[in-house]
Amino acid sequence: MKTIHKSLIPAGVLIAAIWMVNIGLPGNAQAQAVPAGAHIKESVVAGQFYPADSAELAREIDGYLQQAQPELAENERPVALIVPHAGIMFSGPVAAHAYQVLREVQPTTIVLVGPSHRVAFHGISVYDRGSFRTPLGLVPVDTLLARELAAQSNDIRFYPAAFAQEHNIEVQLPFIQRVCPHAAIVPLVTGSQTPEEVGTLREILARTLPGRKVMLIASTDLSHYYPAARAIKLDEVCMDDVRMLDGEKLLRDLASGKTEMCGGGPAAAVLLAARDLGADVGRVLKYGDSGDVGAGDKSQVVGYLAAVLIDTTSRAEKRKQAREDEGAVMELTSEQKKYLLTVARETIEYFLLNGALKEWPNDDPALADTRGAFVTLKKYGELRGCIGHVEATVPLLETVAACAVSSAVRDPRFPPVDLTELPDLHIEISVLTKPTPVSDLESIVVGRDGLIISKGVHKGLLLPQVPVEQDWDREEYLRYLCRKAGLGPEEYKSGATILRFQALVFGEDETW
Repeated sequence: MKTIHKSLIPAGVLIAAIWMVNIGLPGNAQAQAVPAGAHIKESVVAGQFYPADSAELAREIDGYLQQAQPELAENERPVALIVPHAGIMFSGPVAAHAYQVLREVQPTTIVLVGPSHRVAFHGISVYDRGSFRTPLGLVPVDTLLARELAAQSNDIRFYPAAFAQEHNIEVQLPFIQRVCPHAAIVPLVTGSQTPEEVGTLREILARTLPGRKVMLIASTDLSHYYPAARAIKLDEVCMDDVRMLDGEKLLRDLASGKTEMCGGGPAAAVLLAARDLGADVGRVLKYGDSGDVGAGDKSQVVGYLAAVLIDTTSRAEKRKQAREDEGAVMELTSEQKKYLLTVARETIEYFLLNGALKEWPNDDPALADTRGAFVTLKKYGELRGCIGHVEATVPLLETVAACAVSSAVRDPRFPPVDLTELPDLHIEISVLTKPTPVSDLESIVVGRDGLIISKGVHKGLLLPQVPVEQDWDREEYLRYLCRKAGLGPEEYKSGATILRFQALVFGEDETW
């Protein structure tokens, strides 16, 4: 795929280098508390691709957003976006049209897929830890989802060099911070962008993302350094493929030279995955090129595209009903998560001091919902207690409070927690969906599916984060599930009932 391999040329860097300001720490960056030992990916493009001063950066981003007013029908559900990634004075006016769509959606997590411009490698690098810093503050990584994706293929791994000097993810973050300040991200950088790599990524995204409040974003520029009249002809081929959601044809057009994109592989993977996730319409929101700004030089331009991939009403409603039938993963804000973690910790402390459960006010309808939940306690990274209810009959807040105390003092595997241990405990909460039967073992997704096995008097449960933490594949997961239930390691293959559930998992080590 000769054309796609051009993504290894740092084209966006050359265009953005026209606009340079002093490189250094932002003069008035937003202050944020950072936990000791937290992993922070510092910006490498502040002062180059966007202003290093937080106030100036916010003003510039907001100015572009004010000029962009894309309209979607009420019954249209955005599934994915395509955005450019040059210096924001060049591509920002185009990108803003896509980010205004994102503002309306308010996803919990944004999966960003872009090409490697500086490092050639095989496969896909996923950033699976900590946070990214921009002059506007920190953007947390959805660590659990990142590692869930990585657990499904040896071609997806954390390869730090892919992010060390890469700009295509970082230039999206200030827009995300202005329109979705509470969202987490999963950054993915593709290496060689082969059709096999595209297929792997498409398959994993389509299998993992259903039921989650996630937005997919492909980060790519279009043709590079042609006269504007030639550039638009090349870019129209790409835009036609986007409108048709035809990722296969896009790959063919890239390979034959009919169109050019530095992020052709990521765009094709997102087109294909979005189609699998229900998108049936591709809509170009804005097209432009680098000659639209500054001196207006149209002799050598880079093309920019903002597009949205949409699920229209009939299909969206069917899937919405299906998710309601099987039980969707619960969505909670950062404030709701923090409150539940506070409830868990302070209820344990109150019980150890007074021998009774602490009563908590609950005027939040979400926390009054009846949901199963588990509370996990760890001490220095080792399990110290874990108890929960698969299906609860009381509000979520009460379930968390009760399970926190049970995990601390009633887990038969451990002695009761002592009050002096509390500062050393890390608390994690898992809010569950309703369990459903597993009819095909091959459909089990490590990292997404928690499992319950029962056979005769034996029963065992493992939360979805456990196989990711232990680096198990599907077969290992099932064998350990049997072990948890007191069964032989192969007994899952016959005569056993297996249920699956999903979970919203969050803990005290998150960067909010």
